Amino acid sequence: MKWLVPEVLTEQSEEILLSDATLIAPDFMPMEVGNVLCRKVRLGELRAARVKDAMIELERVGVRSVVSTPILVDCVPIALKYQQSLFDIVYVKTAQVCNALLVTADERLVRAMEKTPFGSFVAFVGAPLRALDN
Repeated sequence: MKWLVPEVLTEQSEEILLSDATLIAPDFMPMEVGNVLCRKVRLGELRAARVKDAMIELERVGVRSVVSTPILVDCVPIALKYQQSLFDIVYVKTAQVCNALLVTADERLVRAMEKTPFGSFVAFVGAPLRALDN
């Protein structure tokens, strides 16, 4: 999202695009991004025409979509236990299942996950990229 619309941490997010990392996300990610962009239009922070362009850019980036329904049932107790949104936990669990690193600008999520079994799968976008230890 941060590389589509200039925000705090956009530069750090763009570094991920320039890396050789394979980008993955739950299958609902494009809809979530589109929803945020539409909200920015309603708030007067973004022109409506930019939403379509941004969605085309997102498609061109080539984020591999991971079907989220098979892990959804497993995510509910995790979300409840750690008091996080189900959406966020689906991102975390997707990273775990794919042995990948969720890079996020959500410092609250990073802090909430750091001392859990999922901590090694979550990193703050401003931190240096690291490989998974597993």
